[in-house]
Amino acid sequence: NVIVVMLDSLRADHLGCYGNSWIKTPNIDSFAKEATVFERAYAEGLPTLPVRTALLTGKYTLPNRGWQRLEPTDTSIAEILWDKGYRTALITDTYHMHKPGMGYSRGFDTVIWIRGQESDPHIVDPSVKVDLNKWHEKNWCTPQYSKNIERQKKSFIQYLKNRHWWRSEEDHFVARVFKAAAKWLEEQVKEGVKDRIFLWVDSFDPHEPWDPPEEYYKLYAPPEYQDKPIIWGGGLTRDFTDLELRHIRAQYAGEVTLVDKWVGWFFNKLKELELWENTLIILLSDHGEPLGEH
Repeated sequence: NVIVVMLDSLRADHLGCYGNSWIKTPNIDSFAKEATVFERAYAEGLPTLPVRTALLTGKYTLPNRGWQRLEPTDTSIAEILWDKGYRTALITDTYHMHKPGMGYSRGFDTVIWIRGQESDPHIVDPSVKVDLNKWHEKNWCTPQYSKNIERQKKSFIQYLKNRHWWRSEEDHFVARVFKAAAKWLEEQVKEGVKDRIFLWVDSFDPHEPWDPPEEYYKLYAPPEYQDKPIIWGGGLTRDFTDLELRHIRAQYAGEVTLVDKWVGWFFNKLKELELWENTLIILLSDHGEPLGEH
């Protein structure tokens, strides 16, 4: 079996196994002790979609293509496995892969989309209202967005609509992605399939917006920051004060710890299903985040 766990925008220097001393990532660190840890691994292209193109097809993207669909002439790993006796699945909340015409789900036997990340136009019910007064205006109004402030504001409102119904940690995207992946594996095992499984779990977290449950943010929150939350913006130095950047970094760190918790939960499920010992597990990311450090 092969299981790929893609964690979008996860900085290597935010994991204990890569030397971080202040962010809690016990599950990934424990996994790293059993695994081969690559210390000089680099994405072939940037950002989200070009990296997935390279990983799914084995083709270089630079300098010939950028942010685009899979070409009809591309052959993805799922298509290669199509007649090799494998059961394949893609389970993801990375909505850029789901946009019309992109084709990243091609060849998989099962595809499960967890809708609503970022500005995914998932909930379009006009009766769903959001209160922007709870959020710092720098989520949509900074020099970075000077030419399209209204578009960014609209994107932010869309995200708030998508998550307006959340009540607990299990409603967050990363929890729903890994629970869906575990459910799919449980179904395979119930059917007697424990071998020749290829599962691609693609979690958009810890990509922004960074809005982990409050208890995760408080692990790292600067006590002197008393303003409204900033969860979107990437953390470009020119856009934020030093204190705001510390707040943003704490939001991101909280998101990383949240992701680590659910990675650990998923790995425990693999052990319960007796898939741990005969599965190649590849955990990786596509790129990091600037967080005021470029």
